[in-house]
Amino acid sequence: VAYVARAAEELGVDIIKTFYTGDPEGYSKVIEAAAPSIVVVSGGPKLDSMKKLFEMTKDAMDVGARGVTYGRNVWQAENPVAVLQGLKHIIHNQGTVEEALKILNRISNK
Repeated sequence: VAYVARAAEELGVDIIKTFYTGDPEGYSKVIEAAAPSIVVVSGGPKLDSMKKLFEMTKDAMDVGARGVTYGRNVWQAENPVAVLQGLKHIIHNQGTVEEALKILNRISNK
């Protein structure tokens, strides 16, 4: 994944959308290889919990991802607005997974 991200950067791509490699250390290598291009996380397959989605997002953001491009993990959720608010908190406020889950539960239970 790092090799392809580097190739994209060398071809002049400004924003690289790529899947999360499964661990922060591996994803940091992708981001490093793509520099100075911006890397955003693609959502990939539907995850079985919002906690996993928030953990993936937090881990990727912590190692330098600049955002996310999620589809089915948001739109197929029970409450897409609540999921977006949780993601927004992690991405824009450097929030924790636990805080994002509280936001999700608070909005979903209204």
